[in-house]
Amino acid sequence: RRPELGWARSRGPREELAELARGAGRQAFGAGLTEWSLWPLASAIHVVEFADDPAQEAATVVERALSPSATLCGQLPDAVGRVLCHQRRLSAFTEELLARLDATPALAEPVAAVEADLPGRMAEAWALGLDEGACPVFGQPPADVRGRGPRAVAPVVFTNVETGGRLLRLERPAPLLRLARVASDEEAHRLRDALVRDRGLERLELHSETTP
Repeated sequence: RRPELGWARSRGPREELAELARGAGRQAFGAGLTEWSLWPLASAIHVVEFADDPAQEAATVVERALSPSATLCGQLPDAVGRVLCHQRRLSAFTEELLARLDATPALAEPVAAVEADLPGRMAEAWALGLDEGACPVFGQPPADVRGRGPRAVAPVVFTNVETGGRLLRLERPAPLLRLARVASDEEAHRLRDALVRDRGLERLELHSETTP
């Protein structure tokens, strides 16, 4: 019982969080639980289909993945972290994406990590990407960013990411954009649905009617 609370946040598997929310309603959280919501703690997945305009899709991905106006670059749950691109559009899409990134030098600058373990996760992702044969096409190796501070991270873009590899399955939000080639639009949507189904942690937010 915490009647003085008006808002709380936790994270974990969906089933455990749903039970926690039900318990909060029974235990008089705050002045009475008025709302609870679950949010995926995973980067968003963007699909580029054969009929899509590569330039427009690149603009959308840059805005949703590495927005130059946000100090939380890539770290919000809804930030795009994975792109599933039709194999006949990957080259053009990558070219447009890099042109937009290169036109905004600020996007390459390190930002402060919100979560303390993010620098370590970026280093592990860099090593994993190289091990799986993915190609870094934008950004600095995490080891080169350490001199900017213990919580400094810089955006990284990998292309030719294996659809069956672990790099594509890293879920937690990070300034880490991964481009994967798929054979068809149908395959892209099947893979996206499978990745969403298999996601792990989610975030629970509880809201009370008033804060005493």
